[in-house]
Amino acid sequence: MNPGQELFGALLVALRKAYPGMVYDSFLPPEETPYPFIYLNGTYEIEDFRMKGVYFGQTAISIDVWHNDPTQRGTVDSLLFSVRQIARALDRTDNYNWCLSACTLEYMPDYTTSQPLYKGILSLEFKHYRRRNNEQL
Repeated sequence: MNPGQELFGALLVALRKAYPGMVYDSFLPPEETPYPFIYLNGTYEIEDFRMKGVYFGQTAISIDVWHNDPTQRGTVDSLLFSVRQIARALDRTDNYNWCLSACTLEYMPDYTTSQPLYKGILSLEFKHYRRRNNEQL
């Protein structure tokens, strides 16, 4: 499995465990979904490179939190802080070791619906490494 998909899956499982019924991926939830909710957005990878039998790379993921009350910035911020703590605790998956290396937060109003929304975007960059296939992590 490629690193981006493995990271996405691990975070999805961890977030759904911490926030049952609030975490979505692939498609935004239906209109009647209660707010706030968490949405795992896109990922990108920087190509692996090999050095002394170990494969290194970087993977980033974007996680959004939406609220239907623009005055609830604190709620959005608290959720994003908790999501960041969950991501920080992720240090190993089946094939990779992970280290959260950068984090950015962005907050903005969202006028894509008839009701004004508030959106927070958490962008996380992870460094990862994987040993040759026949070695244990």
